[in-house]
Amino acid sequence: MGNATEVQGLISRNPDLVKYENKQGQTPLHAAAHAGHMETVVALVTSKAQLEKQDKKGYTALASAIFGDEPEIVEYLLESGSKPNASSKMGFTPLHIAAIEGHKKCVEVLLSRLTPSDVDCRDVNGNTPLVIAIAKKYTPIIQLLVEHQGISLDLKDAHQRTPLHIAALCGNKLAGEHILKANPELINVQSQDGFTALHLAAFYGHADTVLTLVTPKNCVKDLRNNRGHTALHLAIINRHYECVKTLVGKGANLNAQDGNGNTGLHLVMMKTSISIENLLEAKLKGKAQTAGDDILQDIFQLLVEHPTVDLSLKNNKDLNCLHYAASWGHKFAVKKIVEAKPSLMNVAQNDGWTALHLAIMNDHTSIVSILVKQELCSKDLKNAKGHTVLHFAVMSDKGDCARILLENGADVNAQDDDGNTSLHLATMTTIIGFRITNEGILQTDKVKESDATRQDMIELLVKDRNANLSLKNNQDFSCLHYASGSGNIYVMNKILEVAPGLINMAKNDGFAPLHLAALNGCTDAVETLVNQGNCVTDLKNVEGQTALHLATSKKNFECVKALINGGANVNAQDKDGDTSLHLVMENLTDKDVKETSGTGTTDEQRIIETLLHHGQIDIGLQNNKGYNCLHYAALNGNRFGVEKILEANPSLIRSTGNDGQTALHIAASNGFADILTALLQKENCGKDIRNASKQTALHLAVDECHLKCIKVLLEYGADVNATDIHESTSLHLAIAKVSMKVSKLSSTKDDGEVDYQFLATIKKYQKVIKLLVERPTVDLTLTDKKGFNCLHSAAINGNSFAVKTMLEAKPSLINTTCTADRGTALHLAVLNNHTDIVAALCEQGCNLNIPNINGQTPLHLAADSCNTKSVEILLNTGANVNAQDKYGDTCLHLLLEKSFKEATGSTAKKQKGVAKSLLVIQNLIRMLLRHGNIDVTLRDNNRDNCLHFAAFSGNDDAVKEILKAKKSVINDRNGSLAPLHIASFYDHADVVQTLAKQGNCNKDLQNSNSQTALHIAIEKNHYKCIEALVNNGANVNAKDNGGNTSLHLVMMKESTQTMLRSASKEELWDVVKKIEQDGSGQDEMTNLVALITSLLKHGANIHLLNNKEQNVPHFAPNSSVQSFLEELFVRFTSTPKQAGT
Repeated sequence: MGNATEVQGLISRNPDLVKYENKQGQTPLHAAAHAGHMETVVALVTSKAQLEKQDKKGYTALASAIFGDEPEIVEYLLESGSKPNASSKMGFTPLHIAAIEGHKKCVEVLLSRLTPSDVDCRDVNGNTPLVIAIAKKYTPIIQLLVEHQGISLDLKDAHQRTPLHIAALCGNKLAGEHILKANPELINVQSQDGFTALHLAAFYGHADTVLTLVTPKNCVKDLRNNRGHTALHLAIINRHYECVKTLVGKGANLNAQDGNGNTGLHLVMMKTSISIENLLEAKLKGKAQTAGDDILQDIFQLLVEHPTVDLSLKNNKDLNCLHYAASWGHKFAVKKIVEAKPSLMNVAQNDGWTALHLAIMNDHTSIVSILVKQELCSKDLKNAKGHTVLHFAVMSDKGDCARILLENGADVNAQDDDGNTSLHLATMTTIIGFRITNEGILQTDKVKESDATRQDMIELLVKDRNANLSLKNNQDFSCLHYASGSGNIYVMNKILEVAPGLINMAKNDGFAPLHLAALNGCTDAVETLVNQGNCVTDLKNVEGQTALHLATSKKNFECVKALINGGANVNAQDKDGDTSLHLVMENLTDKDVKETSGTGTTDEQRIIETLLHHGQIDIGLQNNKGYNCLHYAALNGNRFGVEKILEANPSLIRSTGNDGQTALHIAASNGFADILTALLQKENCGKDIRNASKQTALHLAVDECHLKCIKVLLEYGADVNATDIHESTSLHLAIAKVSMKVSKLSSTKDDGEVDYQFLATIKKYQKVIKLLVERPTVDLTLTDKKGFNCLHSAAINGNSFAVKTMLEAKPSLINTTCTADRGTALHLAVLNNHTDIVAALCEQGCNLNIPNINGQTPLHLAADSCNTKSVEILLNTGANVNAQDKYGDTCLHLLLEKSFKEATGSTAKKQKGVAKSLLVIQNLIRMLLRHGNIDVTLRDNNRDNCLHFAAFSGNDDAVKEILKAKKSVINDRNGSLAPLHIASFYDHADVVQTLAKQGNCNKDLQNSNSQTALHIAIEKNHYKCIEALVNNGANVNAKDNGGNTSLHLVMMKESTQTMLRSASKEELWDVVKKIEQDGSGQDEMTNLVALITSLLKHGANIHLLNNKEQNVPHFAPNSSVQSFLEELFVRFTSTPKQAGT
């Protein structure tokens, strides 16, 4: 090895040998450099061996030389051109390798050649050569690197740790010293998780490093990491006593709190898993204990005895160190803390828990004993729910703790927020068994009464000389109430031994212990109480109920028997007047009804028999509603009860309540067919007795649609024709009910869904109707109080099924009239818009033209209610279209009058400017006018024909239709007025236009005052009507009975006089010109001048005289107006003055 001459010879013969590689990828140069054969290295380099050739790990020959610690070869290779910073696959540079191997001289050679940036290069793990040297604890190399001018001591790794952090983590005290000497400011730099070098040293227990780091003046000893921990916290958590001692000695803050609010002392308490007391005892006895617990003891003593420690500080859970010590049962710690700060004993958490509460919760009797014996200990402090420590001891079954508390003066009568004393809670736990978790949450499990611990505790509380056993909680319960209500015989006996007078003490609601025992079915408790000589068995609560009432209502036979044997009054009545026998009938479930109908004996049946067989029972007693027990048995479908009561007292079958109802009524109303059968089988049963509303049982069964009950009643001969207070038969009720059901169905289903339940009910009622109609004895002609028979009622209610069924049974009913308005079923069907029934009655051949009391036929009613479908049906089946009512009105009269009311109404919904209802009326009018038999000349009692009505209502369409039907009616007067007069009077210009343009229209007909339609229009200022009249040839010079022409009337008006009084001729001509240019205007003056001009254009003669010898100019208010009239008259006429002007 290392024979340079031989190497040179081999290379000369085969130059490629310098490139040879072994299995590791190493060349001869790698081997020679590692072995330190300088001459061979020189020979190979001279023969052009590759300096940067890497083996399989990425190492060059330079790296091999460093691995071999050959500084001379390292220097030669560097001088020959080897790269000083070439890295391996792991990222190791030559400097990394030198630091890893601890080869100081190689480091020195490399440092002389490297640039500053090469000194801080990182491997694949992010480590610099300095970090590696610190981890390896190669102090000389550390010193070389730290003192190198190119080193960056504040360079951080991926976790933001500096070399100082690494030194602290590794416990490399010397490295720390060198780094701090070079860069003191690194002392407080924090890593990604908030750790300083001091945190790391303390965490890993490097006490000497801690001392090095904590000593500099610029060290911030109480910096917190991301979890709020200081270095002291971490030393405590990891049981590093020496670190703790060093930090405390150097002034670390003992009271600093972490992110959870814990101080160092909190952390000691939390980390201790066994009692320090046990630890010390074991140590004294020479038993081996874990070093960790020894250390925690030392740390605790160190902290608790330090003068700066604040024992009162609480963490985020509101616990101080005494809370923790008490909770964990640390007797030694509790003593030390109480000795140092006694007031902490009474410090509570936000929820009110003190150290004493926590000690009891965890059953640390020794801690309880230590605390309660302290002079300053408040033993009756309450937590947020008002619980004292004695309450907790009781609720959590801590008997020994309770005894210690009572012996040391705890208040046995203290009440929590619910008013419960400790005895209340002890009694309640025998019912539900309270348990308390470490978090203070109440849980329950079943606790047996025989539990010796609880019995001892109850006896302890009951016999305490200060105990007030009569105290009640917020729900007004005493301890005896709870014990009785839960059947806790042990507690009851203990209380009654000490305070027998409490046996009859009632709550505010009147419940005594016996009531509660009976209510909850605690038979043993009932027997225990009634066997006491001083128990009042018939005490009543505020509802007037005795214990027997309650036991009966709960159907607890054993309790009932115990009470009766104890002398309870079986006839006692509550405030509603109910006896126990009432209640046993009243409080039935569906299951009970089925059971009482069977053959098996139930508790309820046994109670009934026991009460009925009692020698002093009064079966006939009635409650405040007048109901006896038979009524209640019927009400609840209790056949067993019904039969047993009737066996005992058959006469009760006809007894009635205040509402007049018998048991038969009640059973029928509630659908109990078997009860009805049982009652109807009795000879003395009144089948048709009426109640206060004069309803029979059949009425009630029909009203509720109990088909089986109806069949039973009819089978036993119930009167189908009996009437109630409204004189309605059962059939009347059935018919009305179908209407109600249909109405409800239509009003509750808007989404198109079919309500099958309602449909089923309707079908059921149809069966009832058929059953009643087909009854041989039924009288279908009977009328109710309103005078309606069943057919009328069916027509009113829209019950087509009933109509068809009754007409099949009695066709003669079809034309019968009701007594009130003498209307037929057809009238009523039309009036209520039941078109299907209208059609059905018409098909059956009913009389279509029978008038009612007002002379109205069904067609009148159909037209008046705008029922188009009914009008069509009636007209198609021959109804008289010309029939007149008592006012002489035909259907057409009625519709024309309605059209006026609709047109002038303001509440109609509009559709394209016309009320929807008005469109319906117009269609009906057309329908009637186009009927072949219509007579439009018929007049009503006021002598008005249809055209008069149409003119009055302004119904232009109707006017046109009437004139098509009969033109000659156009000039018919109603005594004084023709249609044209009426239309002009009411300002219906379109109607005036239609009438006036008819060739046969006499436009100058005069009324009783000799007025033409034009006179009337002018008098009313109806300008459009005036225009229609004059344009269609109305005589402008016609005179009224005063001799006045139309122009006279215009000028005589007060409004005309007012407007023209101050007008000049020039102003008036200006208005005329404006009218001729622009047409008539909107103001009154323009309209007036336009009217005068129009009349003059159409031939008005201003010189005609009236009866007072006055012409038109006579009425001009001034000469200027008079001149204007003369000039305007001349303009439109060249006719000379006529005689009489």
